[in-house]
Amino acid sequence: MKTRRAALLALGAAALLWIAWDTDADPVRFLRGVPWMLDFIRRMMPPDLAVLPAALAGALKTFEIALLGTTAAAAIAVPLGLLSARNVAPPSLYYPVRAGLNFFRSIDTLVYALLFVAAEPALDALVQAGAWTLPLDRPDLRAVVAAVQGVGQPDSSARVA
Repeated sequence: MKTRRAALLALGAAALLWIAWDTDADPVRFLRGVPWMLDFIRRMMPPDLAVLPAALAGALKTFEIALLGTTAAAAIAVPLGLLSARNVAPPSLYYPVRAGLNFFRSIDTLVYALLFVAAEPALDALVQAGAWTLPLDRPDLRAVVAAVQGVGQPDSSARVA
């Protein structure tokens, strides 16, 4: 039993050494970076609580988007799941729905991200032309339109002290 434990420890140490070599981990470079790490930690203390309301608002908005996306996905997935079930749907529906789901599953997530990013100018054009109207008395929807139009983007020249 002790030899097995020693062999596993040796194997684990060999794996860590290989990972360190493969990633070009350099302990000297790490030690040279310690002053910058300490400076980063020093600048975080004491925390700036003035940003807390904005951070909480952003966290809430992120949660709302996630909940909305999950609900929409579930609303789409349940009927598609039933239509793609062999014991529920007739073959005339089962096979085409299954083929469509296999097609969409074969597309990488990155491709979807690129499509949504590429769709942003079209959305911007719709908003600019007034073809896509929103009740702009709601501040959250005004923020969406402003984000699509590029208004209120953070200034890249601004530096955080």
